[in-house]
Amino acid sequence: MKNISLLIVGSLFSVSALSNEVIASNSGSIFDPETSTYVLDSDLDSFPDKTEIIGGTNPLDGQDYPGAEEALALETQGNDINIFPGTSCRSGFRLAGARLCISTTTQNATRYDTAQARCRAKLSHVASYEDLFYLYLYSSLDASYNPNGKWIGNMIDDDDAFVGNRTISYNNDPDIWNFEGHANKSNSRAYWCAHDKL
Repeated sequence: MKNISLLIVGSLFSVSALSNEVIASNSGSIFDPETSTYVLDSDLDSFPDKTEIIGGTNPLDGQDYPGAEEALALETQGNDINIFPGTSCRSGFRLAGARLCISTTTQNATRYDTAQARCRAKLSHVASYEDLFYLYLYSSLDASYNPNGKWIGNMIDDDDAFVGNRTISYNNDPDIWNFEGHANKSNSRAYWCAHDKL
């Protein structure tokens, strides 16, 4: 293990390198392994400044971050919302945020239509752009659900479906704002299944 100390923008932070993984702590910065650079988090709210600027929030206000108003509404409403009254996920799924259940493991690569059929057999659907965006805003599972190269639910054109085209490698990665592309449905890709909380 190698320890390095760096002085960036007046903040001292320590970095520990173990294998190829880099962890930044106590810094006001977050390491982005995709670009091998540090991104600034001026207000220490765990959302990099770039993520906040793209999302239209104030990077200098720790209480103003993407999804803050919605998170507050969910906290105050609890589980009393009639649309999502349940408290659990189906077997093989885990809770991501207050309302989404997503498969705990990546499903084996297959054609898009087969992926949808397999998820339907589990009373779910291929995790959509909306499902993944919700996960990125309301959970700390971002890096566990890197969309790059995976099917993202919904057909978008004749024979085309959404597919992830960005790497989300840490919580609140700026790529959460634009991670979708498209591919022919006959391609073979991995995916996740998702459903609303029961």
